[in-house]
Formats: sequence, structure tokens, C-alpha cells
Amino acid sequence: MTSKRLIQIIICITVAAAILIPAATLFDWGDYLYCTCNESANQQMMIEVLIIAAIIAAISFLVRKRKARLMLFAALLLVFCYIHSMLLPAAVAGIYFLAVMHIGNIVTGIAAVIIAESLLSLMNLGTPLNLGIAVLVMAVLYTVFRTLYKKEKVCCFCTGRQAADNAKAIHIFCLPEETSRWQLIINAIVLLVAMVQTGRASVAVRDFDSLWYGLRSEYVLAPGGSIFENLGLAGMVYVYSKGYEILTLPLNAFKSFAYLPVFNTCMFLVGLHMTWRIVKTLCINDDGSDAAAGMNSRCGVYSGDGLMPRRCLHRADRSVLRIRTDYDRAELFAGIAVIITAVIPGIVNMCLAAKPDMATWLLQLIMTERFFAFVRAEDRDLRLRLFFEILAAYLLSLTMKPTALIFSSALAGMMLIWWIVDVVVRKKSRDAGGCGADCGACMSKTGSRDRSVRAVISAAAAFISLCFVWGRTFILTGLPFASVFTGLLTALGFELKYPFASSRIPTRFKGDSVIRLVGKRAVRMMLSPEGDDMFHVSIAWCGSIMLVLAVVIIICIAVLIAIPPQPRTKNRMAGAAAMLFIPFSVLCGVTLAMLSQVDGNYYMTLYSIMPVAAMWLSYEAVTRCAERTAAAAGETGKRTGAHGGTAEPDEPGTRGRSFIPEEKVPVSIVIAAAAMLACQFFIILITNWASAGGFTPIAFDRLYYDNENDSRVMLTAQAAPEAVAAGTTIYDKLAAEPEARVLAMGEHPACLQFNCVTESYSDVANPWGNPQLENSTDEFVEYLHFAGIDYIYVDGEYINRDECSWRRGMLAEMDARGLLGDYIYEGSNYLARVR
Repeated sequence: MTSKRLIQIIICITVAAAILIPAATLFDWGDYLYCTCNESANQQMMIEVLIIAAIIAAISFLVRKRKARLMLFAALLLVFCYIHSMLLPAAVAGIYFLAVMHIGNIVTGIAAVIIAESLLSLMNLGTPLNLGIAVLVMAVLYTVFRTLYKKEKVCCFCTGRQAADNAKAIHIFCLPEETSRWQLIINAIVLLVAMVQTGRASVAVRDFDSLWYGLRSEYVLAPGGSIFENLGLAGMVYVYSKGYEILTLPLNAFKSFAYLPVFNTCMFLVGLHMTWRIVKTLCINDDGSDAAAGMNSRCGVYSGDGLMPRRCLHRADRSVLRIRTDYDRAELFAGIAVIITAVIPGIVNMCLAAKPDMATWLLQLIMTERFFAFVRAEDRDLRLRLFFEILAAYLLSLTMKPTALIFSSALAGMMLIWWIVDVVVRKKSRDAGGCGADCGACMSKTGSRDRSVRAVISAAAAFISLCFVWGRTFILTGLPFASVFTGLLTALGFELKYPFASSRIPTRFKGDSVIRLVGKRAVRMMLSPEGDDMFHVSIAWCGSIMLVLAVVIIICIAVLIAIPPQPRTKNRMAGAAAMLFIPFSVLCGVTLAMLSQVDGNYYMTLYSIMPVAAMWLSYEAVTRCAERTAAAAGETGKRTGAHGGTAEPDEPGTRGRSFIPEEKVPVSIVIAAAAMLACQFFIILITNWASAGGFTPIAFDRLYYDNENDSRVMLTAQAAPEAVAAGTTIYDKLAAEPEARVLAMGEHPACLQFNCVTESYSDVANPWGNPQLENSTDEFVEYLHFAGIDYIYVDGEYINRDECSWRRGMLAEMDARGLLGDYIYEGSNYLARVR
């Protein structure tokens, strides 16, 4: 049996296990996923997805002209958004996202939004409307400034036939007249995934955490126009790092909840592009040459055609351009990494949650991509610019969520260690004249200096935004950042303010050894997230494809060890990747042992690292096999690239040719890969954080879905029909007072859906608040007066439970003391004013 046949068998067996084991454990009779599959809404959604997939495939492969294909895709997207009541949210959130991106870049734009909201808050003007206007104004002003600042033509969009006529342009973006089959497949899959998430954005975003804080930023972040206002809220989630909530604050002032999922989907698409760039950067040699093409890619300009940019390569004098319209091997593996990432449920389903995980994931990918560009760069000025870009992304990620302090700092720490080893210990000299990773030879000194200044400004803006976000937390709590680190900070001398309580990092279950616990949880995360500690993994699962990727990585490492490399320049990229990926994976394993409840969304960056590492190592293994084959055939002299490429330059105006030996992929591998991707996509369809099924109901008479009306219907279920019709219910009364502060004694987080400053009793006491606040009625009343609580809302079904007997007693004592009055009753529910 040949080694190729053995590898083929191993991969097919692994894929079969990765499909059959979850099918047997997660889709058993009566299981959660089994019941989800049988919901009529999900079955209708699957039928519609099949129809949409057929339409996308027909447009992709039957329509030859690129412009016509794009127009048909746009028409399909518009029709889809319209019939699912997503047209207005998609348009508004898309425009807002483009405006943020257009303020320099995505990192600078996010930092600018946070700074703008902070400055507006200092004047009590930080309302969602004012911030939205400020973002649009900043985008317009930046556009005007860049237009007036540039005194020469910098960019040129053209086709291959027109490129030679634009030699005076600094950057030439080549738009190919044809699109390869691989690119069509990748764009079709990404478009389908994005449409699926958009189609169910209105119904699947009402998950626990999103209703808790993400969708209520208008009321629990800056109801009075300032993010620094102390609202008296005792729950730690209200004082977390709020960079994401500040960023999306303008999208919270609508009746539909679908604006945030669309914004997250836009960030998801940018993250896929970052994944492509990371793999592409890893597949470039230290001398700057493309390993697969054998051409100098440092003078290349990457332009956009969907998610798979084309390359416009030209000589130093820019007199002759060589246009490559075929995919090289590096682009192929980068595209596969994009496809795999696009079908990982633990990443994709975070689009449907109003949580900062998608933004944090994107910033961590930007850090990684810029780091590998830093490793590849030779020019000192370019490396300095990349350093500030990494620093900006790192600082900005710390404004998003508390866990970023661990995971983002781990990435940044490994990058710093690599730099120390590479520069300080080894004392490597750099050639200041090298053009580096971003076409430095084709840029004027003014343009290079301009980009460096922008990088420094971006880092400074990120630092200022971090100061504002952490400063808000410090003002409210006495600590620079909250969450599970409060116990550590108080031990260091910080004083936690009233009414918050110190918390600690949750520990693992007792009874298992660390190695056994990590191994058991790792197997469950890859194959079958079952058990009480895996509940948050089952709804944010990476999928069993991680097992396949792990086997592929092991096989590739074995191949690279077995086949000695050809003489070449020493590859720093491999050392940098190992320095970054291995310790980060170990850290993720350590957190598996520490947490009592594992959250699948904690490991989104690890989910992205796996396909990146697998495809990069696959590229290296395939290339090394090709080298050995070519060496055995005596053809090594024809290749100038270290990994193989071309020896003869193309004739001017002709298509670039690749002399890399191409081998047919076995049919069994293709079938196994298709089955694995289909399984992953199926998991995406039936899972989301809200456990909601199907698309937003089809309607032809509305531009958006009114989620607030759903909240009103639920909270007025016990009200009299005439009160509902007249708009005199408790819900309507509180909606007329958006700055009123309400303590809701009801089922968390359903009781939080009033349009005012509302917190649940679970926020105040157990399990997420300060249990000491309910030690006695006097202490509870003291907190109510401190927080300025205007009303107490009581759900009759909730308060009559046995475990709420103490709370019933407190309410009765407060009523007897005359501290409650002006009761409004709706069935067993009531609203009382606090006196």
C-alpha cells in the first residue's frame, strides 16, 4: 500500500467518524437537535436554502459575464431581504458598517466611534441618533480630506487589457474579465452562509445574553445621553468593557433587532478575508517570493473580486504588466481555509448574537495577519508601521469583552516573544531598502510615510478609546475592568464600589485530574458536546470538522518530517507560526481545565487557527512532494522559486502560467470533503444561541420585522384586551418613560424587555449580583434608594414560587411600611411605584 493510499484511507475514516459519531449522539431520538430538525419552521428553511443554493449555483456557473453575475447576485439578495423583512435593517446596518470602515480602516473606525461617543457623553449628548450622525460626518470628512490631500493619481481600476495604459498609477487594481471556478465556489458558499444568517436575524437574535444587555444598550448604556452616568445597576454585565455596545449603539434605536446581526455578518465577511490573507502570507518565502508562483509578490497589489483577490504583478519600471487569472497553489489552499471557516457553527452563529465575540474575533485575526506580514517584511519603516497596526488591534480588542484580556494578551505576548528572539537574541540585520510586504517598491516615499502616520494615529486612537472604556468601568466600579478579575484586582489594592460584589474565576469540576478533564472536554468539543458543562458549547459548537483538521495537521507534519526540504532560505514564517499557534492552543487547553461551564464562543480564534494551520501545512507538504517529484525528474533547474514556480517570464500581455506539477485529487477525498462541509452547514442551520427555528416569516408588506411588538405581546398577555387596544398597559406606561428605572421580579431575561432602564432581581442578588443586598429589607430598600429605582414590576407566576418566599416577604413588609404604592394590576402581574 502506497503512502498516498494510506493517507487517503485515514482521512476518509476520520471524516466518516466525524459525521457518524455526532449523528448517533446528538441526533438521538428525543434529543435537542433531533427535535429541532423536526420543527416545521426549520424544515421550511432547509427547503428554501436548497432553492437558494440552486439559484446561486446556476448564476455562478451559467452566467459568464462578471458584471451580469454580480447584478443577479445583488437582485437575489434584495429579493431575499425583502420577503424576509430584512431590507431596511440590511441597508442601514450595511451603510453604517461601510461608514465605520471608511474612517481610515476598520480598526481606526471602531476607535473613532468609541472616542466620539465618549466625547459626546461628556456633554450628555451621546444618544444613538447623535452618534450615528457623528459617524456619518466623520466618514464624509475623512473622504473629503483624503481626496484633497492626494495630489496625484494613486489608484486605478482596470482590466488586464487596460493595465498597460496606466503606468503612472501608483497602485493598479486588476479586475479580471473572467473568474475561476474555485473563486465561484468560494463566493457562492460564503454568499449562501451570509444569506442564511441574514434571513433569520430577526428571530434568532433574542438569545439570553442578547436580551440581557446587547439589545438594550439604548436603555442600560446611555439612556440619558452619557455612558458615564451611574444608573445604579448592580449586575456586572452592565459595567463590562462596552466597546462593542458603544460601536453598535446607533443600531439599537430601532424597533427591529436585526440591525446588529447584519453588522456582525459584515464583520464576519471581513474576518473571512483576513483568514485568506493569513494563509496567503504564510505561503510566501522569506525572500518575498510566492512559493507557488515563483514570482516576486512584494511588488504585487491585491485587489478585490469577492473574497478572492487577484494579483497584478509588474516590473519595477511598471512598463510591462503580467496578469495572472489562474489560481496558484497558495490561493487554492487559502480558499479552502475560507470555506472551512465559513461553515464553522461556533463562528458563524455568533453573527446572530448581540455580543462582542465577532468583533473580538475579527480584531484578533487582524493582529495575526499583521503579525505575519511583520515577520515577512524587511523594510524597517514597514515593520514599524505593522507594529503600530498590531498594537492598535490589540488595544481595541481589550475594549470589547473581559476575556479578551486573556486571549488577545496571549497572542500579543507570543508575538512579542518572537520579536525578542528574532531581533534581540539573534541580532539579525535588516536591509532598509527592501520593499516588504505591501508593495513598498511601488509606493512613493510620501505614500509610505503617510501610511506610517496613519498607523500611529490608529494606535493612538485605540489607546484613547481603551482609556475611555476602562475609565467608564473605573468610575462606576472602582476597578479598571470587571468580570471574573474583580477578586484579583481587589487583592491588589483596588476598592470595589457599592453595590457590586467581588467575584472569582470559576473553577473546574472536582474529581477528575487535569489531564483527564482536558482530554475529555477536548474530545467532547470535537465530536459530541454532551453534559452539563458543555451546554454553551452545543449552541456555539466548532463542529466535528476540528477532528478532521487535527488529523490533517498530524499527517502533514509527518510528511514534512519524512521528506527533507530542498536547499532554500531559512523560513522564519514556520518559527513564527509555531511560536504563535502552539502556545495559544495550550492556553485554550488550560482554560478548559479551569472553567466549570465551557463557553464555545471563547475559542473562536482557535477555531480559525485550525483551518489556517491545516491548509498552510498542507500547502507545505504538497509543495515539498512536488519538489521531490521534480527533482527526481531532473527538472529542478526550471524553477526559480524556493517552492517551485516559473523560470521563464511570460510574454508581455499573455496570461501567467504555472509550471507547478498538478495532481488530481482522489474522488474519495472530494466526496468526503463535500460530506463534511455539508454536515457542518447542516449544524449551522439547526443551531443558534436563541434556539429559534426557521427564517423570519415571509411577508410582502413590511421592510423590517417589529421585534418590540413581540415583546409587547408577551408582556401584555395578562392585560385586559381594552387596555391593550388603548395602549394603557404596564408596558405602554413604562415605554412612555424611557429613563424610568425598574426592578423586575420575573423570569430572567424575559422580564427585561420593557423600553426603559430595567434590571432583573437576578441582576441585584443571586446569581449575578450582590447577595448581601437582600440580607434584610432595610438593605434592600437602601439599594433601591441608591439606584433611584422608580418602579418594581412583579411577575405573579415567578413570585409565587417556593424559592421566592423571602422576596414575597420583603415586598409585603415594604407595602406595610408604605414604601410601595400606585399599584397597576394585570392579572397576577403588577407594577408598584417605589416611594
